[in-house]
Amino acid sequence: VIKKQTETVESLSRELKERQAEVDKLMQREQISPARKERGGLLPPLSQSSPTADEDPQGQRSFESLHKQLRSRDAKIAKQSERLKTLTEMLECRDQQLDQLQITRRGDEHRTEEKV
Repeated sequence: VIKKQTETVESLSRELKERQAEVDKLMQREQISPARKERGGLLPPLSQSSPTADEDPQGQRSFESLHKQLRSRDAKIAKQSERLKTLTEMLECRDQQLDQLQITRRGDEHRTEEKV
C-alpha cells in the first residue's frame, strides 16, 4: 500500500511538473504585452471585440477553444494538486503511525530486557 501511494505521489508530481513546463512554454510563446500584464490576466477576456474576431470566425473559435483547453488544464492541475495534498497528508499520518509503532516496540523490548 505504501509503495503504491509513493508511486502515485511520484507520478502526480511528474505530471504536475510536465503541466507546469507546458504552461511555462505557452507563457514564453505569448510574449505578454504590458497592457495585459496590468490587467492581471494571461489572456484577454472572450467578450472583448476586435476587428479580426469579426472578420475571422474560425480564429475566434480557435481562440475560444484555447481558452477552454486552458481552463480544462487548470481544473485538472487543481484536482491533481488536491490529490497530491491528500496523499501527502496520508503519508505523513502513516509516518507518524510508524514512529509511534517503533516507540512502542522499543518500550516493549526495553521492558522485556528488564524482566530477564
